[in-house]
Amino acid sequence: MESLIIGRGGGDPPCDVILTSPTGKASRRHATLNLVNPGSYTLTDTSKHGTTVTRKNRERISLKNGETLALEEGDKIEFAGCEKVWSLQGLLIAAGRMENTLDFKKEFREQGKLWEGYMEFRNNERREQREYRVRKETFESRVKIAFLLIAGAVVAYLVLTHDRTELNGILENPRNYLTLVLTLPVFFTRVNGWIVGWFVPKLDHQKIHDDFDRQWRCPNPACKETGARSEYRKEGGAYKSPKELEQRKGCTQCGAIWTE
Repeated sequence: MESLIIGRGGGDPPCDVILTSPTGKASRRHATLNLVNPGSYTLTDTSKHGTTVTRKNRERISLKNGETLALEEGDKIEFAGCEKVWSLQGLLIAAGRMENTLDFKKEFREQGKLWEGYMEFRNNERREQREYRVRKETFESRVKIAFLLIAGAVVAYLVLTHDRTELNGILENPRNYLTLVLTLPVFFTRVNGWIVGWFVPKLDHQKIHDDFDRQWRCPNPACKETGARSEYRKEGGAYKSPKELEQRKGCTQCGAIWTE
């Protein structure tokens, strides 16, 4: 059974895949990748701090020294102390056991144009949102003035067309005051919302954001179809810029090459 040694290196025989460990937690002989059958591999942990494998369904499996796991397509492998997240394909390519046909440098450069267009859209969107708020506030103030004028006209009409004794009898009832206090604000709020919504419609750019989100992922079509996008997002959920992605040089989930 062929086995590939994965670790920080040092000693004999040398490691087939060299790990970079800023914290130093990765062992010299951290794990071995074992060929069981053609296309079928197992991973055995031989380290002090362990290895974590994340399945497609996000199930996380922790391996300790001496434990073995059969790898599946789409597994993401994290070796303790290493920032890089590996795939089975990435390990085989790093060990020279598989030719890397995942050269997507041209497609990655073209994605830069997509980013520039989206950033321009975001700037225009922020400007439109500021203009929208000004238009909405201006229109709302005009509606309030119109409502007050109409309410004043109605009161004047009632005073001029009704008998004063009848009006005094209505106003002397506390329930009438309570009805006015409770009804008028609700009525005005609803009418104001309908009028403003009709004449100053809300901005709706969600489709543009959704389209960009679907495209701003690894340029490898096979990787994009899985819906994976963690490579292109920061921890808080914000998008990573092309310059930030260039530092990674490639996709750790499918092994695609983005830059030299």
